[in-house]
Order: sequence, then structure tokens, then C-alpha cells
Amino acid sequence: MSENFLAGLSISISGILITFLALGVFVLVIVILKKLYPGEEAAAPVDQPLAVIEEHPAKLETVEEEDGDLPVIFAAAISHFRSKAQSSLGTSLMEGKTGWWASNRMNAQQGLGIRIKRSGK
Repeated sequence: MSENFLAGLSISISGILITFLALGVFVLVIVILKKLYPGEEAAAPVDQPLAVIEEHPAKLETVEEEDGDLPVIFAAAISHFRSKAQSSLGTSLMEGKTGWWASNRMNAQQGLGIRIKRSGK
């Protein structure tokens, strides 16, 4: 085997060993911390009976006739505010290009040596 292959193999094996060694150290630290600082579940005595929780079915609420218009009012308000919040991107695109755009375009063309063939001029 060549020297490069053996060097690569030894570097790969040492990297894998260092990775698993570091992982083992982290697991060991976690186990030690769990032993030093047990949570509330481990500190509670096991002999105590668990509390019984009684469940009661939920009461159904009836919707009154006055509340029937409320969803319609909300839908109309949301529709109104959405129409007000629409962007004016379409109108700004239709206005045309400003002098700022034209001057930057000319500078870019002169810097790159680009010529644009314009029809009608």
C-alpha cells in the first residue's frame, strides 16, 4: 500500500475515534448531572396513590340569532382592509422609467462597453 493511503486511513480512523470519544464524554457528563440534580419526578415517593381527575362533558352553547350577523360583519371588514392594503406595484411599473434608472443604465453600458440597438430612433 502507498504511504498516502496509509496516512489517509490513519487520519480517518483517528477522526472517528476522537468523535466517538467526545460523544462518550458528553453522555458521561449528562449521566453525572442527572445523578447530582434529579428532577421532580425522581424525587417524588412511589408509594403515594395518584390523584383521580374527574372529567365532565363540555356544555354546548347555542348561538343566538343576533350573533348570526357577526361573522358577516368580520368578513366585510377584513375584505375592506385587504383591499386598502394592496400594493401599488402595478401602477408604479406602468408609470415608466425615471431619470435615475436611465443614468444608471448609461453608466453600466459605458463601463461594460455595451451597445443597445434601439428601434425607432
